[in-house]
This record gives sequence, structure tokens and C-alpha cells, in this order.
Amino acid sequence: FVCLTIPLWNIMDDFKEQQLEKCRAYESCARIVKIFGGQVDNDDFHYRTYSGYEADGHLHYKTPIQNLRDDEGRLGIIRYDMWFDPIPSSTSTSEIMRVF
Repeated sequence: FVCLTIPLWNIMDDFKEQQLEKCRAYESCARIVKIFGGQVDNDDFHYRTYSGYEADGHLHYKTPIQNLRDDEGRLGIIRYDMWFDPIPSSTSTSEIMRVF
């Protein structure tokens, strides 16, 4: 790809949902994480090469990234598993507004 457009990610709202205990981490709170491959099926580590760059992590292959391929033509993309990582408090609305 020459250019990849990522939709708006309102992480402030995701953090708010986490604070209200409606979810517990990136994987369960952030809709965009679900959109880009969702949760992994298992904890197996995979190694792939994309455009000459090596990647290791969990293999994601669900819609809409199910047709992405590595340099050897294997389906899926490697991504870190975000199931256990809470969204940091630095993404709260008050913290983001301090930047302005």
C-alpha cells in the first residue's frame, strides 16, 4: 500500500467505558481493534515478514484483514494481543485537553 487510512479512533470514549467497567482493555473496549482483526483464537506466537520487515506476535486473519498476505503469500497479519492491556489514563478527556 502506498497509503493506509485509519478511521478516527476516539480513545477518550473507550477509556471512559473502561472506567465505567463496561470493558477492561483495548481488545474489549476499542471498537477499532475489533474492526482490524478482532481477538485472536489462541496464544500461539507467529513470525512473518511484510515488505522485508520481520514481525512477531499473534496472527489475526478475520474480516476485514483476512486477505492481507505476508511476503511468502500466507494470509493474515501479525499484531500484538491487546486483551490484557488496559487503556492508559493518559487518554482520558481531561488529559487530552491539557495538551491544548
